[in-house]
Amino acid sequence: MKKLLFLFAAAFTFTAMSQIEIYEVSNPAVILNGAEHVVEGGVSDVSIYVDLRVKNISGSNITVRFRRDRVIGNSAEDQICDNDLCYSATDTPSYTTPNSTTLVDGESMIFKPQFVPEGAAFCAIHDYFVIDEFGFVLDTIRIKYKVGGEDCSLNIPTNYKNLNVFAFPNPTSGKVTFNDAPAGSSVEIINVLGKSVLKAKLKSEHETIQLSALSRGVYLYTVKLPNGEVLPSRKLVIKD
Repeated sequence: MKKLLFLFAAAFTFTAMSQIEIYEVSNPAVILNGAEHVVEGGVSDVSIYVDLRVKNISGSNITVRFRRDRVIGNSAEDQICDNDLCYSATDTPSYTTPNSTTLVDGESMIFKPQFVPEGAAFCAIHDYFVIDEFGFVLDTIRIKYKVGGEDCSLNIPTNYKNLNVFAFPNPTSGKVTFNDAPAGSSVEIINVLGKSVLKAKLKSEHETIQLSALSRGVYLYTVKLPNGEVLPSRKLVIKD
């Protein structure tokens, strides 16, 4: 029997700008945008999954699909299910579902990341992104899989626990400080087309970087810790 544990990361997201909500079927009142899930299961389970839904709250029609990026991968059968199919994402570091679904305002769709253990113990850490038809990231969620007692986090040489790495001010105009990021971390800023537009090393726990070369708009930023762990992506808004 699979066991779901939910670990919620504090995220400075902007609900007024959000176009979707991610929630778990068994607890739809809890919005999981930007959250981290730990999914536990046994080697005899047919599948290890979390049964999510994506709801359109944009006020108009939106077209969505899903992308999965491996933080720590595994060779077990790796799938992403939507309203129509379960797509195999095995043996590729980054995978995007081929078909899109158009949601009217207030409509929800199936979003079920899962593994098929086939009798083997394993662990994995994946970042999942809900994207629109242009590839713009609407929101993200991280899932840590633990099957048969395996735990990928235990294989990381240095564990950074209870970190609350966030950018402020956010929205910003010109510069931003990354709070609580361990010295030696790095940050990458990605635009709406999925292109990396800025990379920087963080030399202190409160490092400030200049953003004057970037245009106003919505971006994502990802922080990579010195131990190689990549934190879930978060929104960054640059204003005039």
